[in-house]
Amino acid sequence: MSDERAAPVGSTTNPLGDSQEARFLDDLKALDPAARNKTVIRLHLSRLLPEHRDKQNLRNAETVFDELTRTRSAWLYRLRNSDLMVVFERHETEVAERAMLKLLKLWERDPLMQKSKSDARKNRLSSWFDMTQDYDKLLTFAMRQTATTEKSVRK
Repeated sequence: MSDERAAPVGSTTNPLGDSQEARFLDDLKALDPAARNKTVIRLHLSRLLPEHRDKQNLRNAETVFDELTRTRSAWLYRLRNSDLMVVFERHETEVAERAMLKLLKLWERDPLMQKSKSDARKNRLSSWFDMTQDYDKLLTFAMRQTATTEKSVRK
């Protein structure tokens, strides 16, 4: 999964810049089936109250995964609705869980978190996917996101 390709032109609706639905889809398609030993986290930041989705908090959500992305064992994709997709090597799960716990603490006052456990995997802020089992589901999701983005760009 390359982070050197440019994000699609005209898809900017994420407060931090270009959304990357097309890149996410391209990278999923390019994955060798034998190399799908990855986990994907979808951070449902769009579910947070608007005041908890300011630029600084969105940046914090991205930088909390720096330990993974810095070593290129993870890739982060911005969706136009402010959600994030984080793809990482399965052996880095513990690092990803620590990052998630930081985010749960960051937004502990949001109503979304009030009804949620402080468990890195079982909360309403994130959905976790095993690439070996959920690849088709993720591919379908990425295709829908890309189609929706393309429609909004054409308007």
